[in-house]
Amino acid sequence: MSYTLHRTNIQPVNQPGRVDPFGNQIDTPFHAITDINRAGFDYQGDYTERSWAQTTVGYEFEDENGTTGSLPDSLSHGVRLNHAVYGQQP
Repeated sequence: MSYTLHRTNIQPVNQPGRVDPFGNQIDTPFHAITDINRAGFDYQGDYTERSWAQTTVGYEFEDENGTTGSLPDSLSHGVRLNHAVYGQQP
């Protein structure tokens, strides 16, 4: 499985005079980006030893990697690796 997201939001125009209720400028130029990739795989195996017993085992892996923030200087990068192992025998 794989998922990719690329998003860019650009406001190049400065519009002076537009302020929020606290007097802060609200329409200023910005360039925000989001670049995210998620990939992984999973496996599940079943084994029947007897007619009354079945064993299930599995493994899942997911790699999430992304960058988000505003250009040119406030980008954040993160990586997360998820692993899961499971087994069941009723």
